[in-house]
Formats: sequence, C-alpha cells, structure tokens
Amino acid sequence: MWDNPAIVVKPARRDWRVVAEKYPAHRLVLTSAMDHGLGQIFAAYKAALAYQDNPERVDLCSLCSQHLFAPDGFFERLSSPGGHLQPDLTGGGLGFGDVLERIPWRRLT
Repeated sequence: MWDNPAIVVKPARRDWRVVAEKYPAHRLVLTSAMDHGLGQIFAAYKAALAYQDNPERVDLCSLCSQHLFAPDGFFERLSSPGGHLQPDLTGGGLGFGDVLERIPWRRLT
C-alpha cells in the first residue's frame, strides 16, 4: 500500500508537525513509547489531531501498551478491544479526573 517509509513520532518527545515538515514524503506513525496511561491518552490525542490535519499521511498508530504494566487507577481505565484504544474521559480533558484528584499532590519548592 505504501511505497514510502514511515517515521515514528513520540508526541511526548517531539512535535509531530515538525517531523511532518522535515519528512514531507513519509507517512507518520504516532506512538506512546510504552508510556504511563495518561501519556498514552496524550499520544492518542496528538494522533487524532495529526490525522485530522493529514489523514493521507497518518498510518495506523501504536498507542496501546497498558498491558505491559501493573494495574493501577490509570491502566485499569484503559482498554483496547480489537486494538482500538478506548479511553476513559472521566472529568474531561485527557480523562482520569477522579484518579488525578485522589493523588496526594505536593507543591514543589
């Protein structure tokens, strides 16, 4: 299907737009880089934006790696039936609102 190579983009590390501009003839594959659950959802959000802007260049993305980690409040909310990431959008934004609220946050000084 594709005659040109793919460039793998990890949105937590590089802006996909910069990569797309640098490699205009390459298709894009976005991945979460075996990230935390919140990072996986961030990568999925960025992949959706990339697809929205460039549907002809964005190939299948590799976003589901939650099965590699011990279950926690974040990973328990993620599933990927048939390889399709199903996010938990509780609380809006990237989701996990109630899980984030239960974390004992401390101000860094």
